[in-house]
Amino acid sequence: MAKEEQAFRNWLAAFGKRMESGESNAMAALFAADVVFHLSPFDAPLRGREAVEDHFRKTLAARESIRFTAEVITPAHDEGWAHWACGFTRTGTDDPVRQEGIMRVVLDDSGICTHLQQWWNSIEPGQSDLMRDTDA
Repeated sequence: MAKEEQAFRNWLAAFGKRMESGESNAMAALFAADVVFHLSPFDAPLRGREAVEDHFRKTLAARESIRFTAEVITPAHDEGWAHWACGFTRTGTDDPVRQEGIMRVVLDDSGICTHLQQWWNSIEPGQSDLMRDTDA
């Protein structure tokens, strides 16, 4: 396995573990100080590690029982692509939520993310036809 492929796999595994732990400061440590993080293709990107940490602090505080999985689609010398899935319940409820998406991650030579783009969708409570047909 090439060094770049292993670096991406290591980063993705750390991202998943830290997502499940709910620790926003640990999540932020995976990103460069000047990271550009696109939450979706339609929103302005978050810029900088502090903005990423603030995003995860707010997002993870509203989630319980987080389960994150990811599968590498392709690692390359300068970027990696992965399919991910995240299931959780909203804090204070039993409402299951499932999100799935694709992410493109650019790492620097030390294995820190400098650029992340993601495209994703979510199945929320109230979308009964969809929830019935999934394992959320």
